[in-house]
Amino acid sequence: MGTLAGGVAKSVRLLAFWLATFLPVTYLPLVATDAVGDHAAAFVGLLALHAVTILVGHGYGSEN
Repeated sequence: MGTLAGGVAKSVRLLAFWLATFLPVTYLPLVATDAVGDHAAAFVGLLALHAVTILVGHGYGSEN
C-alpha cells in the first residue's frame, strides 16, 4: 500500500512540475496584450495556481 501512495505522490509532483513550467504561457499573453484589467479574476487565479504548482512540484526530479 505504501508503494501506491508513493506512486501517486510522485505522479502529482510530476504533474505540478510541468504545470508550473507551462502555466506562464497562459498568463503572459494577458500581460502582453494588456488584457489583465478585463480578466483580473482569471489572472489572479492563474497566478495563485502557478504558486501552488511551484510549491507542489518543487521536489520533482530530485528523488533518488
